[in-house]
Amino acid sequence: MPTYLPGLLGMTAGSPQVREAIDRLELHDIEEDPPSRRYIGSKKTGIDLLVEWERVIAVQIFVKAVQGFSAFPFEIPYGLHANVKQDELHRLLGNPAASDKFDSRYEDIEAGLKLIINFNELSEITYLNIALKAIPASG
Repeated sequence: MPTYLPGLLGMTAGSPQVREAIDRLELHDIEEDPPSRRYIGSKKTGIDLLVEWERVIAVQIFVKAVQGFSAFPFEIPYGLHANVKQDELHRLLGNPAASDKFDSRYEDIEAGLKLIINFNELSEITYLNIALKAIPASG
């Protein structure tokens, strides 16, 4: 069972909790995005952490195998699972702040966090992005 992933948001990339998650989930794929961003993830595990100015600002979880990522093999946050369709998601989490055929956006899924869920043409969840609402200042 992985660390509660939304709990990593706002932490420094070198914090013990983030390092533990990186080790436990085998996040060895690193992509630099200069000058201040870095993606730490695993195509095999289906997850990416977005780090900006050394703080984790987003977690992207691939529920289905898409974009070269495998499906995330662990429990998905917020009680979601691979078979949830968009209309069921809205019943589970309530009405989103915005939605269309391919996205549902929740601005306050937890204090200080937003959630964007992407759907395929069959209305199945493909991936979700949990992010800080406010990005920490550089430095």
